[in-house]
Amino acid sequence: SEYGADADPRIRSLAPVKFDKSVEYSLAFHQYYLNEMLKRPFCAAAVIWNLADFNSETREETMPHINNKGLLRWNRTPKDLYYYYQAKLSAEPVVAILSRDWTHRAGVAEAGKATVKQTVSVASNAARVTLVHNGTALPPMQPVDGIASWTVDFTNGINELEAIASAGGKTRKDYVAIHVDVVPAIIAASPVPFHSVNILAGAKRMFMDEQTGETWIPDQPYQQGGWGSAGGKPFNQSGNGRLPYGSDKNISGTDNDPVYQTQLVGLSAYRFDVPDGEYDVTLHFAELAGISGASLVYNLSGESKNPETVERTFDVKINSRMFLQDFNMAVAAGPATAIAKRTTVTVSDGKGLVIEFVAKTGEPVLNAIQVRKH
Repeated sequence: SEYGADADPRIRSLAPVKFDKSVEYSLAFHQYYLNEMLKRPFCAAAVIWNLADFNSETREETMPHINNKGLLRWNRTPKDLYYYYQAKLSAEPVVAILSRDWTHRAGVAEAGKATVKQTVSVASNAARVTLVHNGTALPPMQPVDGIASWTVDFTNGINELEAIASAGGKTRKDYVAIHVDVVPAIIAASPVPFHSVNILAGAKRMFMDEQTGETWIPDQPYQQGGWGSAGGKPFNQSGNGRLPYGSDKNISGTDNDPVYQTQLVGLSAYRFDVPDGEYDVTLHFAELAGISGASLVYNLSGESKNPETVERTFDVKINSRMFLQDFNMAVAAGPATAIAKRTTVTVSDGKGLVIEFVAKTGEPVLNAIQVRKH
């Protein structure tokens, strides 16, 4: 039998959930399947679907027209999955830092902290592995199920990682450099000044734009002195139990479909308690309701592909000034089509940045938001 799970190399998650398209979920999926097969001596073989990502014209998902279930990318660059199987099955010494192509990261620092805690994992068949972060060796770890993991305090800017392991009388090393953007949770109390943030509304995953290096992080509820949404709930595609949240529809007008495939529905505001100054604000929208896509011949779930149409019109105000009036995404661009609305805002008198969403017909929505200080 064959097995596999979508692994879009641009999508990452610190808390992966079923079929969120993240590399992290796919790795957990393969770990489970391999170990279950190894428990069963009567199981002679199984087929991983697939060795490499390949074209699939009618497929939508996060990377339209590509099946992302491969152990390798379409250009044959290995994913984490490939290194995991090497660590589990190869007789040669293996040491490989995972998420090596996640070269631009971002994360939210705890209040008053200048660093972001994220997990770094290394695939290896050695007895012990040492990880060096910015010249400092972390405690050696023994791989479990072919993987050793550390919690790393990433600093703002370039972070260098080196993994070192010995096996079979041979020493192997691996090295990666990662650029990290530290986003303060409480802006006024942060030792790292606020510069910019890219947020996926209604998402629990991250997305890295491989062309610009921008990393988009999940949104959060607003807290005093920080940033986040007021109200709203994540969009869930009606009749599609395969997705934990968001839509799997092909979004027209963009190659960055994951930016527009999640959404907050019914929010009243998005707020940033940023210091006075000038800020570029970009709001991203796409109408996800009332759209249907082509069914794949191998989709055996029997789930509905015809969600109900939704009428939606709303206003958007920024610091009490009208920005978008009687905004209807389906009328402005059509369903499942990317819309980006950008403006420059001057923040003064310590009032921060407040973006209000006022319902006219139906519920207001927001797919993503970017804020950048001049």
